Amino acid sequence: MTRPPNLRRQIRPRLIAALVVAFAIGVAAAAYLDWYMWHPMSAIVTTLGLIVLLIVGGLAALIRSPWIRPIGLIVVAVAVGGFVGQAVGPSRPATHRTDTGSMRLILTGPGASDAAGSATCGMVDDGSQILVDPGEFGLARASEDADFHYVSVAIGDMWDFGDPLARPDHVSLTIRVIKALVPEDGKPGETIHTTDLASTVTLGPTTHEGGSITFANLVVEDPFAPTPNAPRSDFAGTISWTCGPIVSAPEA
Repeated sequence: MTRPPNLRRQIRPRLIAALVVAFAIGVAAAAYLDWYMWHPMSAIVTTLGLIVLLIVGGLAALIRSPWIRPIGLIVVAVAVGGFVGQAVGPSRPATHRTDTGSMRLILTGPGASDAAGSATCGMVDDGSQILVDPGEFGLARASEDADFHYVSVAIGDMWDFGDPLARPDHVSLTIRVIKALVPEDGKPGETIHTTDLASTVTLGPTTHEGGSITFANLVVEDPFAPTPNAPRSDFAGTISWTCGPIVSAPEA
């Protein structure tokens, strides 16, 4: 009489193989997410997701079911692999903040204007990733009734995370225009002019000390909540900036 096959012996090698694959997937996925969402406030999302997977998988693994328990073990393997991937995966270069520098906005359209103000920079050692932020009060205004202009520039793929308007050249700029006079409804008016795929952007020479960008055909909308058929901006001109000396310790 032929003995029936031992299902456990057949399932165990398959389960082990599945666990190894799940572990590898967890390592690769978490390593990439940690690299892509490099800022600690963003990377914590990956960690929280792995904790949830670990808890759910652990609870499922405690269920004595030939179908549910293996699934739970696989989920646990993904979570454990994710924690390993966070620990051993590649990391972004450290960024440094600089002392106060300057920024200048020369508009050639819709009307000619020239304004300057303070700025600070964030950058990596080789200067391939640069972020320029405006000062507290933006650019200088010609009069008390003139609008406030806050200009920011980002160069490099580190700043693309969460930006649906990110460009293939990893260069973006944003000009926030805040009305100086509060309208009758009491809500301060604000217009955001930013780059998208259709914008014309020419990056000039950039160094640790500063750089410049010539731009045209921006889009008028919130870069983090884009809408279809957003109107085009008539702003065109050049932004230049200087960075002060590095004053901060590297940011992980």
